[in-house]
Amino acid sequence: MGSDAKSTVSLKTVTRVITPTKKQTEEPSLTTNQGTSDNPNIINSTGQFSSVTITPIPKEITKECQPNQDFSQTKTSFKIYVYNLPAKFNTEVQQVISKKYGYCYDLDYCGTGSELFYLEANMGTTNKYVASKDYTQVVRNSQQFALEVLIHFKLLHSPIRTMNPIEADIFYIPAYTGLNCLTFRDNDNEFVNSLFEHLKTNVSGNYFSTKPHVMAVSKIEREQGSEKCSLLRHPNTKGITFIGIEREENQYWSAHYLKFGRVNVLAPYPSYIHYIPNPASGLFQELVNGIEQLNETKFYLDAPSLHKRPVLLFLAAGTRRSNGFRAIFLDQFALKTSKSYEDFAKEHANDTTQFPPQVMLKTQECVEGHTKTTIPWMRHSQFCLQPPGDSPTRKSFFDAILSGCIPILFTGFGKTVYPFEKYLDYSDFTYTVHESLFTKQNKTIIEVVKNIPKKTTQLLHRNVMKVAKWFQYSLPNGSQKIDDDAFTLIFDEIASNLHLPSIRKPRN
Repeated sequence: MGSDAKSTVSLKTVTRVITPTKKQTEEPSLTTNQGTSDNPNIINSTGQFSSVTITPIPKEITKECQPNQDFSQTKTSFKIYVYNLPAKFNTEVQQVISKKYGYCYDLDYCGTGSELFYLEANMGTTNKYVASKDYTQVVRNSQQFALEVLIHFKLLHSPIRTMNPIEADIFYIPAYTGLNCLTFRDNDNEFVNSLFEHLKTNVSGNYFSTKPHVMAVSKIEREQGSEKCSLLRHPNTKGITFIGIEREENQYWSAHYLKFGRVNVLAPYPSYIHYIPNPASGLFQELVNGIEQLNETKFYLDAPSLHKRPVLLFLAAGTRRSNGFRAIFLDQFALKTSKSYEDFAKEHANDTTQFPPQVMLKTQECVEGHTKTTIPWMRHSQFCLQPPGDSPTRKSFFDAILSGCIPILFTGFGKTVYPFEKYLDYSDFTYTVHESLFTKQNKTIIEVVKNIPKKTTQLLHRNVMKVAKWFQYSLPNGSQKIDDDAFTLIFDEIASNLHLPSIRKPRN
C-alpha cells in the first residue's frame, strides 16, 4: 500500500487487474433522466441542493419491504430457503428498536432507512438532475448495525431464494440477534435458547439435515460473543456460516470467548449510499453474465473527479477521544465544523483554492444532521481518514469508497481483515501508513498526504471509482436479475466456501 500502490486494481481469484480505458479516466459521458418526483432533495455536482423534479429509475421498495415477486422459475447457481421464523425473532425486534430508538435506528425500507436525497451524476450541471442510464444513486438513513435486516430482506427479494426447502442448497436463519442486544431488554440468553429450540422442533427436520445454514450478525464479532450478547458462545452455532461486519483478530480473545460460532464471511457496513440499477442495463449483471475478469467491468462511479474535490483531507468523526491514536488526529484538525458542504462552499464561492486543506466534520451518533452532510463532504474530498475508533473498522470507510474518496488506513496494530479480500487487493484503492509515523516520529497526517505523489493519487482515485459498486447494497428494482453489489459478492463467497457453484454459473 502507500506510495507503492500498483498501477491497476487487483482482483484476486477472479482476476488481478483493472485497467480503466481512456474514456473511464475522463469525465464519464452520461445521459439525463428527467421527469417528476415527490422528492425534491437532489444534490448536484457542486454540492448544492436542486429543487428540480425528476423521475428516478422505478424501484420496488416499501416501508414494510414486502416481497412481491415469485422467483421459483428463475434459474440460479444455487438456491436458499429462508426460514419463516416467528415474528418475535426478527420483525418484533425491529419494531421494539424503532419504538424505543427510532430517532437512531431507522430500519424500515428493507433495512436501508428512509430516503434522504439523490446524488447527481458527474456532469458539469448545477441546476438540474442528471442520472446515468444505468443506475441511480440514492442516499438513505442507513444504520451501521442494520445488516441482519438488510440481508434478510435482500434474500426475500432475491432470485436465489426458493420457497421449496427441498430445492434448497442453503438454509438461512433470519434472526435479529444483534439488534435484540441493542434493545437492552436483558433477555439475550432466553432469546438465543428459544431460537435454537424453535429450529430443532418446528422446521420439519431441515435444521438437522446436512444442508449448510447461514446467519447474519449486526454487531461486531467480539460483541456478539460477549456475556450480554452471547449468540456466538452458544454451542449450536458451531457449523453455521456467519456473515458479519467485523471479525475479531485478537487470538487470545477468540480462543477464550468464541469457541463455537465465528464470522466466516465479512460484509461491508451498510453505507448511506445505495444504487437503484436500471433493469434494462447490463452494467449490474456482469458477474452473473459470466464475467471472468472483473477488470472487464464497464462500471465507473458517477462522482466528482479529482479536480472537483477542493478538500485534500477529510475526516468524519465524533469528538469523543475513544483511544489515544484517534485522539492524535482529532488534535491535528484545527477546522472542525458541523456545516454542510453546501454552506461551506458558499463561503468560498469566489475561490475554491482557499479551501482549507483538511476539514473535520463533527458527527455524533444518533444525531440527524450529519446523515445529510457526510456524503456531500466526502464527494468533494480527495482522501478520507479512517483511524480506528472503538474497534478497528468503521462505517465511514465504506461511505468514503462509495463517494469516490480514497480511504487512508493504518498498520501497526495487527491485521484487520476487510470484506472481499478474496476478490480485491485493497492496496490498489486505499492508502496505508504505519502508525509509528505519528506515535513515534510526531508527523502530522496532512504532511504525509501532501507528500503522496500526484500520479499515485490519480491512480488510487481511478481505482476506487472502479470498485465502488461492490460495497453497496442495491435496492430492489422489480427485476428478476441478480445485481452486482455487496449482497451478491457475499453469497458468491459463501457458495465458494461451501463448494457450491459460483453465481456466475447458473444451473441447467
